[in-house]
Amino acid sequence: MHVTHLSSLTDIKKIHLVAVCGTAMGTLAGILKTQGYQVSGSDKNMYPPMSLELEKRGIVVFNEYNPNHIKQAQPDLVIIGNAVRKDNAEAVYVIEQGIPYMSMTEALSHYLIAVKESVVVAGTHGKTTTTSLLAHMLYECGQDPSLFVGGVALNFQSSFRLGQGPYVVIEGDEYDTAFFDKTPKFWHYKPKHAIITHLEFDHADIYKDIQEVEAAFKKFITLIPVDGSLLVCSHVEKLMALVPFASCPVSTYEVQTDYKQVAPKARHWLAHDLELLEDSSRFLVTYWNEQNQKTSYGIFEIPLSGTHNIQNALACIALSIQLGCPVESIKKSLLLFLNVKRRMEVRAVASGITLVDDFAHHPTAVTATLCAAKQKFPHARIIAIFEPRSQTSRRQIFQDAYIQAFQHADIAIIADAFGNLEPHERFNSSYVCKSLQKNGIQAYALADNQDIINYLSQHSQKGDVILVMSNGGFGGLIDQIKTQILT
Repeated sequence: MHVTHLSSLTDIKKIHLVAVCGTAMGTLAGILKTQGYQVSGSDKNMYPPMSLELEKRGIVVFNEYNPNHIKQAQPDLVIIGNAVRKDNAEAVYVIEQGIPYMSMTEALSHYLIAVKESVVVAGTHGKTTTTSLLAHMLYECGQDPSLFVGGVALNFQSSFRLGQGPYVVIEGDEYDTAFFDKTPKFWHYKPKHAIITHLEFDHADIYKDIQEVEAAFKKFITLIPVDGSLLVCSHVEKLMALVPFASCPVSTYEVQTDYKQVAPKARHWLAHDLELLEDSSRFLVTYWNEQNQKTSYGIFEIPLSGTHNIQNALACIALSIQLGCPVESIKKSLLLFLNVKRRMEVRAVASGITLVDDFAHHPTAVTATLCAAKQKFPHARIIAIFEPRSQTSRRQIFQDAYIQAFQHADIAIIADAFGNLEPHERFNSSYVCKSLQKNGIQAYALADNQDIINYLSQHSQKGDVILVMSNGGFGGLIDQIKTQILT
């Protein structure tokens, strides 16, 4: 039975998660294990870092989906991930047997959010980094927050934490909840305070156009109560168009590269006078209040590259100040931020070659990552290797946008699109690479990992940065490069 009432959750001891290796599901599994429940799970796609996190926490994970896993685990409650289809063997068995089940977002709402003040970070890009940074900042400022994020926050060495403070900081995704609940996940997170970083078309498998995405964010904004708060990035026009639907106070923020051209705006946060260094980024922060009175907060520095990370940091600074954190503590916390796994993560350095792993998959994120790589490694040749794997990137929707994105690479290697799609719908790696070649970029469409390894063995050289970008495991390419190229 689908659990709809909290009274149905009494006497729960054993919980099984179907599709447990997804970032959100794996994080929830860790929370439940920490809370004392006996936790098991199943999945067919197990790859780091989540597979290692589950193993580290002693969570039993079954490979593939089989009703026998449910029989063996004998759960009191089953949590079904949003990647699970209605014909999944375990989901079918659970429903047929009348075993209580719920979605990941319902479970999160009950087991984590219910007793906290929810701070939700939403947006097409930057959610994971911003969520992790905000939780770290609040922690360093003595707020002891709880955290739920779709990645491993390196300051906590985890994708979650259970704090004693009043806030729970959550990464809010607009993807749908489950096959039995097609509403966006972030509608379930009871936002009291929120940051929205960006708004672009994504998740092409569930949204037919940008208007549907905008409608999801509009509803999310209306869920914030009058005594809550909302921060939005002011250079995103589609996002700013939704601000009038908020009933709570709204503040805006942006990174400005030419401070002299800025006209003051009420309730506006600005990062300006940027100094982009190899190992960090410095900037000034200024705020205009409701009366357009200006407050200067001085210089902040974050040990990350890229203006997109300055923008993420500015949002966290603004909300932390609004929540009463001391400015000097915020500045110190920024310097201590260790980022998130698979966000410009250096995985190996050998033979003068640096191997970097990044989660970028949307063309906007690919552009930001490549620009950040140029800042961090200004003298290197950037070899960008990309797997079109997400439901959006493996379609032709943004094909031309990727041509623009990879202009920032010295060499682009693009694998075949992941999964099976009709030819007229499928991302065409050869088309993108030929277009890049016409623009003077060395670009190669390589069918599989062995082709990529062969290319690197012949052409990589001392001083190169090999930047691998995928929102999945890329067939173990990172480890293959480490063992076959960097030895």
